[in-house]
Amino acid sequence: MTQRLIGKQRTLLGILGFALAVFVIALCFNPSPATDLFWQMRTGKLIDETHQFPYHDTYSWSRYGTPWIVHEWGMCVLLWKLFAAGGYPAVWIFEVAALLATFIALYVILLRETAGAPVIAFLMSLWAAWTVSPLISPRPHLITYLALTILVGVVLRVRRGSAHVRHLYWAPVICVVWANFHAGVIAGAAILAAFGICDFVEGKYFSGDDAEKKDRYIGVARAELIAAAACFLVMMANPYGVRIFEIFRSTVGDQTMPEFVKEWQAVDLHSASGHSLVFLIAICALGLAFSRRKREVAEVAIFVALAYAALNTNRNVPLFALVAIPLTARHILSSLERLIEIMSPSASVNNSLFGRTPPLFLSSLLAATVAVFSLLVCYKNIQSAAQPKRPLLETITHQAFYLDYFPESACRFMEMEQFPTSGKLYNAYNIGSYLEWRIPQYPVFISTQTDVYFGKVLSDYASMSALPYGWPQKLDEYHPDYVLTSADAIQARLFMSAPDWSLVYADRPDVDVDNGKLNALIFVRKQPKFEPLIARCRMHCPAAVAITAKLDAAR
Repeated sequence: MTQRLIGKQRTLLGILGFALAVFVIALCFNPSPATDLFWQMRTGKLIDETHQFPYHDTYSWSRYGTPWIVHEWGMCVLLWKLFAAGGYPAVWIFEVAALLATFIALYVILLRETAGAPVIAFLMSLWAAWTVSPLISPRPHLITYLALTILVGVVLRVRRGSAHVRHLYWAPVICVVWANFHAGVIAGAAILAAFGICDFVEGKYFSGDDAEKKDRYIGVARAELIAAAACFLVMMANPYGVRIFEIFRSTVGDQTMPEFVKEWQAVDLHSASGHSLVFLIAICALGLAFSRRKREVAEVAIFVALAYAALNTNRNVPLFALVAIPLTARHILSSLERLIEIMSPSASVNNSLFGRTPPLFLSSLLAATVAVFSLLVCYKNIQSAAQPKRPLLETITHQAFYLDYFPESACRFMEMEQFPTSGKLYNAYNIGSYLEWRIPQYPVFISTQTDVYFGKVLSDYASMSALPYGWPQKLDEYHPDYVLTSADAIQARLFMSAPDWSLVYADRPDVDVDNGKLNALIFVRKQPKFEPLIARCRMHCPAAVAITAKLDAAR
């Protein structure tokens, strides 16, 4: 009978794990512009071909020669190698694999933290994936998500006494690799140090007269702090040494990014992602509040700190989901058990849906519902991007990376019309990375390679993007010759009505229609030396002529 029960449990764990995997894959089908991917692949190609690391910016004309710390150089090389081997589909497959590894690891950690309550572990993993989903993209953050989940899993095993403290010394090994893929390693080491400080406080001041418990907490705290110190030390084993910490300082210190980069803005509590985060914070907080288990200093302090960080900046939401959920999982289970006992005193908590041996049929039905819904989402996204003779994987990646968002036709037009490469190109922020990749012969004004542009350039761009008054004077400080932007940008209307700029290219004449695809616009400054170029471009682009005629008629 016991063997049969164990067999059913394993079957259920597999069913729920499969449904979670399908859900995570479905999230990777959702369209999200891969705005960073292109400059990172170009950088990876540069490192691969020259066998040298870049230390100064060479992609822009506005900040050419500016010191540049490519803290994610390892990911750049990996993305380039994947693209060279299999194009965008290979990059997408890697993204899927990294996220699957992250959330399956989280699922396993939660099973251990809930003493084997599969449905609770499944639902919490599901919600964590959903909360992280707005930031899913082929970026170095994928490595941070996976490494952080593994690190937290190791720390929790040691703290629960199911692993020896020496396991914490794997943390520097994780971090030395992590430091060459993303500066998020700093957050990982800081969280490990926070565990150490909190466990020391727990042992010193909140263990009462229990000498054994006090010694255990202080012993674990000592190991955590030593491991954290080692992590901070090994971070310098990268091509930029101690300068990796400058990324954190300059990023946190910049005041412009939150004005127009959504990832750095505070969470919109009225949005679906905001509701998801609030619900997750509420569940974790209620779990801590009503749990029968002892609440440790680390659990409360780290939960509060990460909740504040997540609410303050979208970028920190994944950190909260991947750390706070496993940290509070046992308390959430304890609170649910308490609620079930109050509502139905005679019911067996273990045999309930949220217990350790839930009904196989109901649990399987839940898993099947999630899996079917996820597959329908996948099918819908494939159908919306399907084109004749386009292979399935290319269709998937075209939709997942939202490649229609980028100005491929405009780049081709610039090459065809032979825009002088000596001219200065002013461009929209979100397409700068693509321009760096697609037309490297034309240095950009700005791109999502944001740390290069901290200071005046980023501040001026934000001002010009937001304020219609005084923008020509601000722009003239840089003397650009061409402008490449999109019809939905505020600046586009300003350039259309500006007497010293001529519209020479548009993807489509319907500038007021949003069909989900980018409508790229190119303007050229009205100067004698550009008159032949303007005339040639307008002859070859009827859409630009039609837009200009429509605007002239409306004046």
